[in-house]
Amino acid sequence: TVSSHFNVNMQNMSLGKSATAFRAFKTFAPVLQKINTSFFSDMKFDVALDDQMNPVLESLNAQGNLHTESLQIQGINVLQKIGKLLKINSLQKPEIDRIKAHFSIADGTLKVNPFQFKMNGMQAGLQGTVKLDNQMDFMLNIDIPRNKLGSNPNAVLESVVGKLDKLGLKTQLDTIVKMKFRIKGDYNHPKLLPAIAGYEGNSTREILQEVARDKLQEAATETVDKARKQAQKKADEILAQAQKQADSLVAQAEKLSQKLQKEAQIQAQALIDKANNPLQKIGAKVAADKINQQAEKKGNLFVLKAREKAAKILQKAQEKADKIIHTPVPGNKDSEKNE
Repeated sequence: TVSSHFNVNMQNMSLGKSATAFRAFKTFAPVLQKINTSFFSDMKFDVALDDQMNPVLESLNAQGNLHTESLQIQGINVLQKIGKLLKINSLQKPEIDRIKAHFSIADGTLKVNPFQFKMNGMQAGLQGTVKLDNQMDFMLNIDIPRNKLGSNPNAVLESVVGKLDKLGLKTQLDTIVKMKFRIKGDYNHPKLLPAIAGYEGNSTREILQEVARDKLQEAATETVDKARKQAQKKADEILAQAQKQADSLVAQAEKLSQKLQKEAQIQAQALIDKANNPLQKIGAKVAADKINQQAEKKGNLFVLKAREKAAKILQKAQEKADKIIHTPVPGNKDSEKNE
């Protein structure tokens, strides 16, 4: 039977200062028992108490900041596993710089907001949740200097990501190797899952399935891109050939027009030259102008018809090119949907 509530609103409080707070938090986070220098600040704490003055953990609501000084800890299974996996012996007894992490507890779940810290000189980050039954789900990031992995870092990482490399997930070993580990399961026997950016699956099977889907998508995209490029190339060739044909028609018409007008000018000049008196010259000049006008008109008509024919050739080629470009590409759902 719940008899009362325990309320705390304090600026600073060591775990050891409150037996009630300690009992509550060690249930959610047993790791705190290994950190003797931790204390809280800006903490709000509310929990119902039973008739034995024990906290009813399901009713616990809290938020605040957890602080630690620089410290060395040991006996944390997850860090020991990571140390063995990466062959970094110092992680068996990690040295952690002071940290400040914001947390909240509601509905039987402890949530730790993302926070950064230094571990054995390496930049690290942590975030996640722990439930009353000690089921945890955390993501730990560690930026590992390449030289900490020894003379052959590729060999060290083979057990972590080597098999995934063969499936197309390449791990770039820069000066800093950015590793992610998902920590999931019971606190005392957690599962440690290496996570690659973009492939944070719950299991190796999920990662492999994701890789397979990505590879199929990449192949489909490559096929679609290739088909589009080929279609565009064919369309460009059609348009280029049509432009060449149109330009040739207009050029021939202009050349014929110039020839007609030149021949007309010669004929007209011959009429003028044959005239023997002023009256004949006037008549010859009128006739010559008419010959020139008719030749110019006929030449212009040739060019006009050639340009009209050229325009039709280009229009027909454009329609053919558009049809080629907009033909649905097999495997491309968007293009098939648009048609």
